[in-house]
Amino acid sequence: MQKTARVAVDGALYHFDREYTYLVPDEMESTLVPGCRVRVSFGKGNLRRQGIVLQVVAEELPASHRVKPVLEQLDHDPILDEEGLVLLRYLKEQTFCTWFDGLRLLVPAGLGIVFKTLYAPTGKKGLELTGPQQEILDYVKKARAPVGEERLSIGFALDGNELEELVALGALEKLEQSGRRLLDEKVTMVRLLEGWESLKLTPKQKQAAQFLAEHESVSLRELCYYTGVTRSVAEALQNKGAAGFYDHVVLRNPYADVQARQAPAVRLNQLQEQAFQTLSRLLEHPEKPALLYGVTGSGKTQVYLALIQQCLEAGKTAVVLVPEIALTAQTLESFHARFGNQVAVLHSGLSLGERTPALWWEPARRCLPLWSIWAFWSSTRSRSTPINPTSPLGFTHGKSQSCGAAITGPCCC
Repeated sequence: MQKTARVAVDGALYHFDREYTYLVPDEMESTLVPGCRVRVSFGKGNLRRQGIVLQVVAEELPASHRVKPVLEQLDHDPILDEEGLVLLRYLKEQTFCTWFDGLRLLVPAGLGIVFKTLYAPTGKKGLELTGPQQEILDYVKKARAPVGEERLSIGFALDGNELEELVALGALEKLEQSGRRLLDEKVTMVRLLEGWESLKLTPKQKQAAQFLAEHESVSLRELCYYTGVTRSVAEALQNKGAAGFYDHVVLRNPYADVQARQAPAVRLNQLQEQAFQTLSRLLEHPEKPALLYGVTGSGKTQVYLALIQQCLEAGKTAVVLVPEIALTAQTLESFHARFGNQVAVLHSGLSLGERTPALWWEPARRCLPLWSIWAFWSSTRSRSTPINPTSPLGFTHGKSQSCGAAITGPCCC
């Protein structure tokens, strides 16, 4: 029995947009699960494409059946859970869209993957190269890291064939690198590796190693600051195998430090209490909508806060729609005072970097059913906004009201 993955491939034409079978390599058997993105070779030209795993199955493959392997696993954790995959399949089957049209609707734009082609010297000697080829090779050798194809093409006015010729001659090695389209802030961390004591180190290297031995791991900046060594000392430890570098991702969240204030408990007046009790009973029947009507300053927000508090205590979640972006700061002040950094915020005043990881996707996908998120986006999109005819959003108008109650059932709005 061999493990195979059913993968939907990005960039496939609509008529060829189906599930393709790829072999799961041994090193990915324990980590590759449905909902993860992968890099695969696609078509007769073996083009490198991004794909998303829809299923992982164990099956007996015929000896004559050639199956391409998955080249790289791009996500450590799936970007879609089981519920999200069900919704993705629903969009594919019920609307005129491809698998990745639906996926782009369900995940933020910043989670996209970018592929880069890099070139590095092989170190092979005795090659007969032309003058321009030698110039390119010398340039790549002087670089401290692999050089991107775009940088070389612009710098040497290449038409694309020269680099492939250098690869064919064995002068350059072609590498492919993948990464997120929108990067979070990264901090370079340093930690000691086993066996560092037996290595021959300089006094400064020993000083840095002893500091690392007292701490499980520290940032490179902290290591340099507290020991007085330079970055080159830390890099020398890495080259000798005494220390290792790794990146620690810091999500960008302007509200991360907000804490709930110890404000006195708000006591609802008679009318507010009456509205709260009525709406509280309706929480057990989320398919029944309700309208809370009151003039400005009548205390509707306090009723909302009390209802949300009840939802949270019952293990449920809540979505609040603010009618005007101008009211966001005022509304946030009330909600942050009550709930602190439990509040996830999304509005057009935030940069894409702030919206994507910390304020919307990470908190929201943990606490909200994905059906709710999709219904929220589709039902609140302006009717006057231009819609891509192949986007699933083009098919939600007129359907949101009829299916909204069922879709948003688990969520208190």
